Amino acid sequence: MHKFRGDTLKYSKTLISFICLFTISNAYSYPLNDTDFLKGAYCFHMGQAPLLSADLSTKEKESGQNKFFKVLYANNLDFPAGKDYDDIRGLFISWVTPTFKNKPTSEALSWYKANCLN
Repeated sequence: MHKFRGDTLKYSKTLISFICLFTISNAYSYPLNDTDFLKGAYCFHMGQAPLLSADLSTKEKESGQNKFFKVLYANNLDFPAGKDYDDIRGLFISWVTPTFKNKPTSEALSWYKANCLN
């Protein structure tokens, strides 16, 4: 009987460790290939961009930022921090630079209003 208790405890610890590891790794797994997630992230960053700052009202900036918070909430995710934040910001920069390079601010503003203000 004693051996059974020891084996049960051993398996219980292993199971708990596995569940914790699985939960932690999935809890902060940001869907970086999901178009809706990235669009929300891009709205968040564009709402903070100095280039658009003069052309957007406070309400419009908040609306774009809220789009990202809604996507995070829908995916049961916390706001990214550290490396995750840097990765998402890096994706934004690698998208925004070629998309709007050498184009008038009005094009970036049009994209923002069409994709972030709803």
